[in-house]
Amino acid sequence: MTNYNHSRFLKYSVNAVLEQSYQPMEFIILDNCSTDNSMDVLTEFAYNYPIFKIVSNKNNRGVDYSVNCSLKMS
Repeated sequence: MTNYNHSRFLKYSVNAVLEQSYQPMEFIILDNCSTDNSMDVLTEFAYNYPIFKIVSNKNNRGVDYSVNCSLKMS
């Protein structure tokens, strides 16, 4: 999953994945250098769920780069 400044939606979208009957073995979230509190929200999830792998771009690289990067990681 990719994210950019969507902290207000993260709890809903992440919980939608976690509440499925089939639990993922790994959950990769790539943050595209958000300027809101997205990393705080993601860090809290990563603390509570060891399947989380949080990656953050050092610079905003755009949607295409972030999606392609997250696909390569998966």
